[in-house]
Amino acid sequence: MKEPTSPQEIRVLLADTDMAFCIAARRALQRDGYVVTIAHDGGTLLQTFTPERFDVVVANVALSPLEDLQPLHLVRRQDPDIPVILLADPAHEHLAITGLREGAFAYFLTPLDDVPPVEFAIARAAELAQLRLRVGSLNEQLAAPNTPPARALRELSDLMRNGTLADTLRLLATHCAQLLEAPRAVILLRESGALSLSLFVTHGFANVENAALEFAHEVNEQFPRRVVAERKTLIELMTLPDNAPLATQVIGTPLNAAGDMLGALIIYPIPARPVNAARLAWLETFAAHAVLAIEMARLRAETEQLTPLDPVTGVFKRQAFLDLADREFRRSWRYNQPITAIIVDMDEMHLLNQRSGHAFGDLALLQVANVCREVVRSIDLVGRYDADAIALLLLMTERESAQIVAERLRAGISHLHLNDGRHNIRITASLGICSYPHDNCTSIFDLLAMAQQAQALAHQRGTNQVAYE
Repeated sequence: MKEPTSPQEIRVLLADTDMAFCIAARRALQRDGYVVTIAHDGGTLLQTFTPERFDVVVANVALSPLEDLQPLHLVRRQDPDIPVILLADPAHEHLAITGLREGAFAYFLTPLDDVPPVEFAIARAAELAQLRLRVGSLNEQLAAPNTPPARALRELSDLMRNGTLADTLRLLATHCAQLLEAPRAVILLRESGALSLSLFVTHGFANVENAALEFAHEVNEQFPRRVVAERKTLIELMTLPDNAPLATQVIGTPLNAAGDMLGALIIYPIPARPVNAARLAWLETFAAHAVLAIEMARLRAETEQLTPLDPVTGVFKRQAFLDLADREFRRSWRYNQPITAIIVDMDEMHLLNQRSGHAFGDLALLQVANVCREVVRSIDLVGRYDADAIALLLLMTERESAQIVAERLRAGISHLHLNDGRHNIRITASLGICSYPHDNCTSIFDLLAMAQQAQALAHQRGTNQVAYE
């Protein structure tokens, strides 16, 4: 896959049997300059797709004669970095959800009411792919040198792909300070105002809470603004008390994303002598990495809105779960079919977070979510209901069958033993169940509220309990 430089160069393969949708989507995308190729079935997709020809693939989860999810597997087998956006009718939504877990970028249910949401997803997918290529290209340039800066940048690249923006920029500030042998470094990011900058991460401050005040006292507030306004690396002398033994200076380099000034990287104090040209070049390379990290973080925030899955647990986000659950409850009401809600809440989660950290708490919640997915059927719904709770909706399931499922859930979770590096920790949960039809239950919100009441009762009885409403 080559790196497109503009929307007009993004090549899209659209694979779906719905000709009306394909034609409408192609017209809409072509109006914005995308190059669109249509594959009407699985055979045409097989003949048409090569990684060199396309930047984004939009494909139905099931294209005859291909089997379920084969379009996704075909693309990822040839090039795992090409984004794949899946289309699925409601009957095959579970396949699309599985596809997300296997690396698809997003999915949409058909028939689609409008093309713009898909177009937005294509643009974001192509942009993310371009950023990944830029990171990979920069890493290739750094592959040969084994200098400390090159090793630091490779470390940053790894963190950039999997870590948070704050962690990435904090590590970058530390490496920049070490590069110039300076005690302090800060990264300021631009806000909505023309030149309004806010301190985002720091290195070298004894009191992090007062870092912004200390920085403002030590460095002229106009200096970062000039760095951003002049769009180049600046060095100037620092104003120090009269009894200071040595003159010192501050260095600032802009964070420039294709003309869009994102902020500034400031390092100080350093001795007032000419700065080695090679170190200045490395500093600007570090700044380029900061720009990539910021762009990727912002794009992740945008694209996260496209997926209904919770990033920690891999199950539905709360709102996506409620939307789907409401639809299923209405269907059960219309056809007079039973349906059951289960709330699974981890026991003593707050203590676990205190003792072992929130990252370990997230790992424990992921394992609980995995047990839930393994126990229920593919047609049932699983979602993150709140910080520590998972909600399940068992379709066409009456109370007696739900009790069996709940006991399997309770037992499966109680068999989880995780190690936080110091202790082996047993995980348990308290479960609440409510089945429809039920008195005073007229909506999915009633059903879930009753299940939550039962779950609260289970908590009152102790840990590792099941209660029924």
